[in-house]
Amino acid sequence: MLSMDHERYHQLRLAGKTPAEIEGIDAIEWRDRHRAGNRERQRQCRARRRNGAIFSALERHAKPVTDPPFPDRERSPTPPKEINPSPPCPSLRSGPSLRSGTKPDKPVVDLGEFRKKKAQKRKASLELGFAVCDVWNAKGLPQAVDLTEQRRRLITARCKQMREVYNYDNVMDGFAAWADKVKNSDYLTANTPAQFSCNIDFAIEINEFTKIMEGCYANKPQRDWNYRKYAQRSGYGS
Repeated sequence: MLSMDHERYHQLRLAGKTPAEIEGIDAIEWRDRHRAGNRERQRQCRARRRNGAIFSALERHAKPVTDPPFPDRERSPTPPKEINPSPPCPSLRSGPSLRSGTKPDKPVVDLGEFRKKKAQKRKASLELGFAVCDVWNAKGLPQAVDLTEQRRRLITARCKQMREVYNYDNVMDGFAAWADKVKNSDYLTANTPAQFSCNIDFAIEINEFTKIMEGCYANKPQRDWNYRKYAQRSGYGS
């Protein structure tokens, strides 16, 4: 079906165009009209956006409308200055007012003293870490050769747990008992078919450390699952 009008069709027929050629010309003209319409719609859309952006910018930068100032005759007269003004109240000079919303100045921190205390804490933490590694190595367990930063932090955290949870006044006694429990456990020392041997990183981790201290890895009495002996003990078959 052709989109052109009858007058255009008759003009092409009088010009000697065949119906097939007229269909091709109609398709080309329809495409041109469609593209021209799209371009016009895009131009109008851009114009609307540009006008809206300009209007919003004008709104942002517009100054608020205020009432005109009072004339000079309606303004209150300026009070005269005092020749000998009275001194301010001593209570106001003693410190900042709570009504003003100001906060007192923070105390000045001595960076030198702060860094000194931090270095002392780190030194004590390193000494504790080396002492725990020596206790671990003395039990014949897998040797802890190096005190890494991760190990130092974990040992410091377990030291606090020894004092607060397990009530050890001397934390080294607590770590000695901890190492003994690891040494006496068949599962943790590869004396079971699982052939698992733990190192200090495994034993010092919070979950495993708690299990070791609570006796979860302690050796349990072996059970005899022989049916005949079980039946005799239970009284079956008698």
